[in-house]
Amino acid sequence: MGPAKSFLFCMIGFLGGISIASFVPVPFLLPISIAVGSAVGLLFFYKDKKILIISLLGISCALGFFRVALMGTKNSQNSIASFADHGKVEFQGIVIAEPDTRQNQVKLTLGHISVIRDKRFQTTEGKVLVSTSLYPQYEYGDELKVTCSLRRPEPVEDFAYDKYLERQGILAVCGFPRITVLAQSKGNWLVEKIFEFKSGFVDRLGNVLTEPEAAFAGGLLLGAKRGMPTDLLQAFQATGTSHIIALSGFNITIIAAAILNVCIAIGINRRRAFWISCGAIALFIIMTGAQASVVRAGIMGLVVLIARQIGRVSRITNALVFAASVMVAINPMVVRYDAGFQLSFLATVGLIYVSPQTERWLRFLPEVMTIRSTAAASLSAQIMTTPLILSTFGRLSLVAPLVNIIVVPFISWAMLFALCAGCAAFFGSTVGMLASAPAWLILHTIRKVIQWCAMLPYASMDAGAYAGGVSIATLVILCLILWLNRKRPHGSAAAS
Repeated sequence: MGPAKSFLFCMIGFLGGISIASFVPVPFLLPISIAVGSAVGLLFFYKDKKILIISLLGISCALGFFRVALMGTKNSQNSIASFADHGKVEFQGIVIAEPDTRQNQVKLTLGHISVIRDKRFQTTEGKVLVSTSLYPQYEYGDELKVTCSLRRPEPVEDFAYDKYLERQGILAVCGFPRITVLAQSKGNWLVEKIFEFKSGFVDRLGNVLTEPEAAFAGGLLLGAKRGMPTDLLQAFQATGTSHIIALSGFNITIIAAAILNVCIAIGINRRRAFWISCGAIALFIIMTGAQASVVRAGIMGLVVLIARQIGRVSRITNALVFAASVMVAINPMVVRYDAGFQLSFLATVGLIYVSPQTERWLRFLPEVMTIRSTAAASLSAQIMTTPLILSTFGRLSLVAPLVNIIVVPFISWAMLFALCAGCAAFFGSTVGMLASAPAWLILHTIRKVIQWCAMLPYASMDAGAYAGGVSIATLVILCLILWLNRKRPHGSAAAS
């Protein structure tokens, strides 16, 4: 067994160990026993291929168990959570992430927390999520003094909201407190400038594009949903197209494939198209502030590009499993509590392994403007993520496959023209408005298609009690398709 295959089994075992320990409590002696037994097998029976594989899987699985166990070794007495549920607390912190502006409130993530007691400061571990009103506005890097009643996050119905926040390091929440601004520009200088540029770019888009096309463009390019109407957001959800305005791996993996296809379609050779697409992903990550979730999504997008560049299944699989292993090793909680990571991983699997077969099904579509290859990429990602969407959200969009086939091939063009319009707006509103005409036309058409499809009878349905069963059945069918096509050449994926 070669080094590449040994490496693959080690990564699979590691991912398996973390996945098992994330869902099932593992006794401390179990990983030790597995590690010792596997080490003995590796030392004395390494020439036996089956025992070698089992030993590698066992050792790496035990390492996965140990990695999850390390998550529980934090000093809880010095945690900000230890101050929760004990009445009013006064503390200082810095806004360490871009403010999340909602329809009627803003959520601020505060880090570097120091609790104030008897005019003394006690440094704590963990972050606090503060919900406050839309005004006054606070920015990334603001140092704030906050007085409120801290609470520990709690599950919301069937959603593990507490674990969802914990994977981000948020250990306490605070609602509509008294806030005093102590200082500004206390964050990372580069990140602060990126957010300033992002905000200015979105504002200039609003100057040259009418609403809701301007908000739509901001969502496409930067994941900014500021000013997007509620009915449009609901239309995205009903048609299964929310991914195109989300900072997720689902979004980036599809867009990465679309950019590559467009570059090749306009005559750029494959090698240059690959580097242009990689640059586009890097630019997207930078412009959104390099948040951890976006970096993970960007890595998955790069895996898709590498897959299409090299075309060899073994190398593609190793690259995908290695990328997933690194991300999971950094934060094991993403396996169970990060739907974005799960969606991006499944979407990447779809683009790499299902897309070649899907493209054969879509031969009736023209390849003009990369319609067929981009539609195949979108549909493949949609197919692979459907079981997770069903089990997590309990809703199924019946029109999602059709809508994605129609609109996704034009998303990369909409992004390109919207980017040109936003850049042109820096040279004056007249220049920007002239440059924005193609962007407005494509964005308006896509929006109308999505809203019209959302109004169709039974566009989406609540799976209810059947969600779990339908999800499992769909997953079994997908695994069967992948198994039947396991020996088919994946060269089409590289050539598309």
